[in-house]
Amino acid sequence: MSWSPWCDSIKALGFVAGGIYGHDGNQWAEFGMNDKYSLRSDDIRNIRECIANEDPNRAPVTVGGVRMMMINVNHNVEGQIIGKKGTSMCLVAFECNKSVIVGIGGENTDPRKFVDPFFKLATALKSSGN
Repeated sequence: MSWSPWCDSIKALGFVAGGIYGHDGNQWAEFGMNDKYSLRSDDIRNIRECIANEDPNRAPVTVGGVRMMMINVNHNVEGQIIGKKGTSMCLVAFECNKSVIVGIGGENTDPRKFVDPFFKLATALKSSGN
C-alpha cells in the first residue's frame, strides 16, 4: 500500500507536518518533519499509552523535543488525542487498527479545528484495515 496519498490528505487539511506510524512507533510515512516538527517512536508509543488509559498526561508526548500539553483524550472516538504547546503548535492523533495517524499544526493553530476532518480521514484509514 502506498502511504503517500494519506500524507497528502493530512497536509491538505492544513497540518504543517504529520504521518502514519505503526503501533510499535515505526514510521510508515510522514511529511514536513524537521528539527521543530518531529516525532520519535517513543512519542507514538506514548500517544497510544495515553489513549489506552484515557489519560492525556499518562506519558510525555514531545514534538521536536518539546513536551506537548495533552488536553483531551477520548478512547471511544477512534482513540483520539489532542494537545498543544502554547500558540507554537498543536497535535491531533487517532489510533486506528494497525496504525496511528498524526497531524501537527503550526503557529497559532487551534487543534479543535482539525478534529472533525481528521476524524473522517482516520475513519477512512481504519476502514481500509489499517
